[in-house]
Formats: sequence, C-alpha cells, structure tokens
Amino acid sequence: MIHRKVQTIVAYWVKYCHAFLFYTLLLTLIAIPVLATLGFDGSLLWVFLIINLVATLMGIRSRRLSLLLLSLLSITFAIRLAAESANLRELVIATTFSFFILAFIATSDALRSAISAPKISTEHLYAALSVYMLAGVLFGVLHWEVGQEWPGAYSVPQGEELSLQAGIYFSFVTQATLGYGDVLPKSDLARGLAILQTVVGQLYLVVMVARLVSLYAVNPRADQE
Repeated sequence: MIHRKVQTIVAYWVKYCHAFLFYTLLLTLIAIPVLATLGFDGSLLWVFLIINLVATLMGIRSRRLSLLLLSLLSITFAIRLAAESANLRELVIATTFSFFILAFIATSDALRSAISAPKISTEHLYAALSVYMLAGVLFGVLHWEVGQEWPGAYSVPQGEELSLQAGIYFSFVTQATLGYGDVLPKSDLARGLAILQTVVGQLYLVVMVARLVSLYAVNPRADQE
C-alpha cells in the first residue's frame, strides 16, 4: 500500500516537476525584495536557492542521474556549512561553483526537454520559462561571487555593496537588457560576464519563441494539459 502511494507521488512529480520548479523560482524572485526590506541577510536567500536547486535536480529525466546529483548536492551543502563555520573562504567559493555546475547540468536537461517536445503542453512551457529564470538566478550568483572576490568589479550606489540580492537583481536587468545603470560592471571579467549573459538570454528567447511557434504551426491543437 505504502509502496503504491510512493509510486503515485513519484509519477505525479515526474509529470509536473517543471511546473513546481517554475513556481519555486517565482517565489524566490518575490522573496528577494521582501527579505531585503525586512533586513534579512543573504543566508535566508540561500535557503530559497537551495530549494530551487533541489527542484531542478529532481526534474532531471534520468532518475539515476537525478539521485546521484542530489547526493552530490547534499555532500556539497554539508561541506559548505562546515567551511563557513571554520571561515574557510576558498572552500566556500568552491562549493558555490559546485552548486553552479549542478544547476547547469539540471538546467541543460530542462532545456533539452523544452526544445525536444513533440508538441506544446503546459509542462513544456513551464520548462522553457524555468530555464530563462534559472539562467537569471545562476548568473546572479556568478555576479555576486565575482564581486566578492574582486571588490570594485561592479559599481554600486554609494554606501551599498553588491549583495547576493543585488547580484540577482543586476543579473535580470542585464538579461532583460533593461540597463538601469544603478549597478555597472567595471572590470573586464564583470563586463565579459554581462556580455555573455546578454547574448545567451537574447539567443534563448529567439530560439525558444521560434521553436514554440513552429510547434504550434505543426499542431495548433496541441495538448494543453
């Protein structure tokens, strides 16, 4: 009986994993300004990011690979907690990039799922939207890490610093090509990262829109479940 319930839950998750991922990402974006307004530091935001990463890894189509990466995530998270307690900055940085690599693998799987869809469905739309939002979050972490390691790499308003919240904000401003100008890349590395994100973000939109339009043209009555 319990085994059957577990199978039902797993099957439900596999069917709607990208929808869950999309809403966890949306919740994170809502939480960023709220947490900053309430005076919380980046620690609580990391909790949201880890939840997003877990959801992303659980959405990988290969169950064996998904479990392997989730195990690596657990180990990496434990190492990060120990490194922060011992004030080992280099090890903390290494775990941040490990998180990025794990997220990149899972994001690539979601991208393949969205592009290889034989017809348009709400789940594949959620996958396509999640990839775009994940890119913004991942680049935001990279911007923040660069700002931490190379102070002065980004120009920020006087009296402020490039916090994790600010890094994610700058990331989405860059990806959407808004260019508000309150946060600016100053070093060659920061500028290169901003250029890369802008190109990747715009190419993704062009390719994904073209893909969705072509799928709709082939099958206008595609499954909308």
